Amino acid sequence: MPKAEGIFEVQWEDCFNELLGILQNSGFKPFRICVFIHVTDDTDCASKSKLITASFQGLEIGNTWPVAIIPQSPEEPYQVIIELGMVREADCKVEYHSEEGLNYSTVTSGDHVECWIVGASYQGHCDNIYESAVGSFQRLSLVLDREGMNLDSIVRQWNYVDGILGSSLLDGTIMQHYQIFNEVRNSFYTKYRKAASFPAATGIGMNSSQVGIDCYAIATHPDIQIIPLSNPNQQESYRYGQEVLVGDPVIRKQPPQFERAILLKSGSVSRLIISGTASIIGQKTIGIGDVDLQTRITIENIEALSSQINLDIHCLNAEEYPEKYSYLRVYVKNRSDISVVRELCIKHFGDVPSTFVQADICRDNLLVEIEAEKMNV
Repeated sequence: MPKAEGIFEVQWEDCFNELLGILQNSGFKPFRICVFIHVTDDTDCASKSKLITASFQGLEIGNTWPVAIIPQSPEEPYQVIIELGMVREADCKVEYHSEEGLNYSTVTSGDHVECWIVGASYQGHCDNIYESAVGSFQRLSLVLDREGMNLDSIVRQWNYVDGILGSSLLDGTIMQHYQIFNEVRNSFYTKYRKAASFPAATGIGMNSSQVGIDCYAIATHPDIQIIPLSNPNQQESYRYGQEVLVGDPVIRKQPPQFERAILLKSGSVSRLIISGTASIIGQKTIGIGDVDLQTRITIENIEALSSQINLDIHCLNAEEYPEKYSYLRVYVKNRSDISVVRELCIKHFGDVPSTFVQADICRDNLLVEIEAEKMNV
C-alpha cells in the first residue's frame, strides 16, 4: 500500500519502490505479484497497466516475474496496492517462464512442483465475454501442458469477469456474464478435467472488458492428499437449483463449479485453501442490504468450513490440522464499505496479511466475499 496519497503515478512509484525494498537481499523470491488498480474506463486501465508493465520491464529480472494487473479498486484514497506472494530461496527453487507472452512461475521443493499462473486472458482486445473466457482457458491449458500438467492439476483458481453482473447476447439469448463464464468453464472441465472434484475458486467482477484467470496447480505426487471440503452451512455450488441462477428459466443454466475448500496434506504439513465465501446459507443470500451482517455471516461460514469438526468429517484420523490463518483477500461491492468490513475482519482474524478491494460479486445482492488460507506451520 502506498504511503503517499497523490496521483496514481506517485502512488505507483511508492508501491514499486517498497516492493523492491522488500525483495532486495531478503532471501525471498516472488512466485506471483498481484497489482490492484483503481480505473475509470478501459483507456484509463490501459494507460495505468502500461506504466506498471514498463516498471517491471525496466528490471533485469522483473520482466520475467508473473505479474497480474487487476482492475479492482483499493480503499480510498489509494489507487494502487500490491499483493505479493513469495517464498524463501533456501527452502525451494523458484523459476520464471513465459509462454506466448504469459509469464508464470514454478516452485520446486524436492519432488514437489507448483505452477503459479496469473493473468491468463484472451490475446488482444475482445469485447465478447464468451470468446474472452474461451481464450483465457486456452492460454491456461497451454501453460499447464508445457509443464506436464493439465486442468486436473489446478487446486486453486481465480476467475475475473468483466461486468460480472451485466448481460450480453449469446446465440440469440441474453445471458449474464457470470453465467456465460460458467458455461465456458463447464465445457473445458467436461472435456479436459477428469478429477471427481473441482478446484477451490473465486468468481469475481473486475473493471476490464475481458475475462482473466489466475491459478495455482501442483504436479501429481503420491505423498500429497488433495481433499475437497463441503461447508455444513452451504449447498455445494455445483448443486445450486436453477431458481438461484440468473437467466431465462426455460434454458438450463450451468451452476458454478468449485469446491468450498481444498485441504492439502503431505505428512504432518497441511494447508487449507478456502474459496471465495459469502453470506449464503444453503443457497439463499442472507442479510440483503446489510454489509455488517453479511460480513459476520461470511466469517461464520468460513469458521464452520475450517472447524476441526468439519475437517474430521472429511479427513479421518488426521493428527495435524491447519490452525492459523495465513492470508485473506476480501472483496467488497461498495468501495465506501471497505472500512467497515476491514474493521470486522481485523477484529475476528487479527493481524493476518490481508488485501481489501472493491469488486462486484457473483450475485447482485451480495455485498462482501472473503477467501482465505490456513496453515499448521
